[in-house]
Amino acid sequence: MRSLPLELLEELKSALESAIGRRAIDTLPLDSATQTQLLLTGRLDFGFVWVQPPPPLRSLRVITESLAVVVPANRKFSALERVAPEDLAGLKLASTVDPLTVPADLGPYLDYLPRCDRVNSAVLGGTHLLVSSGEHCAFVPTNSNEHFLLSPETRRNILIKPLLEPAPVLTTYLAWHRETEGTAAFQPVVSAVTRIFDLRPLVVDTAIPTERSVFTNDS
Repeated sequence: MRSLPLELLEELKSALESAIGRRAIDTLPLDSATQTQLLLTGRLDFGFVWVQPPPPLRSLRVITESLAVVVPANRKFSALERVAPEDLAGLKLASTVDPLTVPADLGPYLDYLPRCDRVNSAVLGGTHLLVSSGEHCAFVPTNSNEHFLLSPETRRNILIKPLLEPAPVLTTYLAWHRETEGTAAFQPVVSAVTRIFDLRPLVVDTAIPTERSVFTNDS
């Protein structure tokens, strides 16, 4: 799954496990392209992706967030009210995912960030820590609170700045293979997600054939 705020991730995982009868759910930090391939091959049951997936995958939009940028706390960025693409020239991108999989809205900014250092997504605050060294930047949702988990010294060395309006946005979709819709766990999982994100319940397309594969939560 994509990076979600820690408290939201814990709430979501608890709700999903309760929805499917207290069975354990494995969560994997994977970029959107990898999730799409695993969903298509049946090795992943559900995913949270940044782009609406192609058929035979189906999706439900769950959250749209505006993006900000984490930059070194130097004089240049301290003086800026908003960060423009050209302001990032000379920095490297710190990212947990392949930059080619990020939202298209970030294209103008990535043009000034030809070099990218990948960060292990299992390391909490890893991108912020790399930015604190003074040579990188990273993009985060404006409502991200990941920086509060950092040490005071690291927080002093970074700034979180808004981007030029209209700010790039990150839309996250819950994605699944249409064959999943015939399984016993499908509707409880989708209902749990809609409650967490305060969405209207999903109406399943009844024209889809009824023969489905069996849901497993350990794929």
